[in-house]
Amino acid sequence: LRVAGDYPVFINGDLNAEVTGSANQYLLAGGIFRDSRTLVADPKGPEGSWFDFDLEHVPTARLDHIFVNDQVRVLSYEIIDSQWRSGAIESDHLPVVIDASF
Repeated sequence: LRVAGDYPVFINGDLNAEVTGSANQYLLAGGIFRDSRTLVADPKGPEGSWFDFDLEHVPTARLDHIFVNDQVRVLSYEIIDSQWRSGAIESDHLPVVIDASF
């Protein structure tokens, strides 16, 4: 974190891998970044964010992540599934949203 120093840092997006994937584990291994889903007691929405346009099955693969450093306090976490549930989908990934303070 030579560039960020003591400032809040967010790494987010479609990382195309589960949190257990090697690239994500590399980001989390040093203890600098944390998976925002694990920082709240009650994450909202389905477990997964990717459903491959299959409206018959609840998404279980979480390929979209928000990782934060310890300067960020995660207040809430949600994978928004309202479009998936209605069938009015624009992507095969569901949005991930956090409320945070820093």
